[in-house]
Amino acid sequence: MTQTATTNTDTAQRGSNSHIAKIVALFSALLIALTACGGSDAAEETKTVLKGNIGGVESTITYYSINDEVTRQTTENVMPY
Repeated sequence: MTQTATTNTDTAQRGSNSHIAKIVALFSALLIALTACGGSDAAEETKTVLKGNIGGVESTITYYSINDEVTRQTTENVMPY
């Protein structure tokens, strides 16, 4: 009768491959999740208008920005004289 003996090295090898496969699967899932959360790269210009009247002077300040970076600013002041 012939018996096949399983060595500890074979068992350890299979366990190690399983462990690596789990790490690769976890890393892949994390990469996919981060890619999905990235949002779009389409930058949209926003416009913020501030209006005020101090001492009879009407001021309008307009800020134009892309991704929280101000790209330009305009100011209009109207005063009686």
